[in-house]
Amino acid sequence: MDHHADAPSDAAKIQQLLEAMGADSYETRVVNQLQDFTYKYLTDVLLDAESYAQHAGKSTGVVELDDVMLAIQV
Repeated sequence: MDHHADAPSDAAKIQQLLEAMGADSYETRVVNQLQDFTYKYLTDVLLDAESYAQHAGKSTGVVELDDVMLAIQV
């Protein structure tokens, strides 16, 4: 069943992930909730990573992988 034929790419990826995990039936709002959670989580991680980068003396807007990894661990 192709639920994600007309879905935006982010929503389609979440649907593919759900289906890969064996969730063949789910409400449409589950995809929206997972998408909202993902955006919030990623935003928080990137903002924390930017704070760590600035604290390390890097230029504003410069975030490296180590900064992101630290933000995820905290």
